[in-house]
Amino acid sequence: MERFAPVRQSMLMRPLPSSVTARQQQRGSMGHLNDLLFLLINAGAHPPEFLLSAALFLATWLVPLAILVFVLLWIRKGRPDRIGLISATITMLIALGVNQIIGLFYFHPRPFMIGLGHQYLPHPPDNSFPSDHATFLWSLGFALLALGALRAWAALLVMAGFAVAWARVYVGVHFPFEGLFAGGGEILR
Repeated sequence: MERFAPVRQSMLMRPLPSSVTARQQQRGSMGHLNDLLFLLINAGAHPPEFLLSAALFLATWLVPLAILVFVLLWIRKGRPDRIGLISATITMLIALGVNQIIGLFYFHPRPFMIGLGHQYLPHPPDNSFPSDHATFLWSLGFALLALGALRAWAALLVMAGFAVAWARVYVGVHFPFEGLFAGGGEILR
């Protein structure tokens, strides 16, 4: 028996369902490109176990690890760095608040909700746009970079944002543009 089985399997090897085709017609070429990129990145029916394990770890644990890092930095660093940590945390809370406001006005289904790709991470069928996980990591990282505080940790947080964005597409709970939007939004903020 396989160690990892998809939570939901879907249309990877079949033509896109009519609901997806209708959705693409409504959203235009960017929606079609998002679907195609998703299918390129998303794990197939039989992904390599090490890659799927890594993606599940990244998708699940990078945010809690970032919180742990912030707590440890708070304990070990002095006042100037703590001011940067507070500022980055405030930026992150504002960014996640903006995500919630966007979610009130715009709903975007997760790939598994429309039968696209393979889902390996159980997730409720809620709004997927923009990615809160990527927003969390990128807002912390870009805020620290903008402040010039803890640059090495800031760079790691930005890279972690890319890793979590990729992982959440790979395991089937986000589309690629949702993670990119979160990163683009952080750069603009």
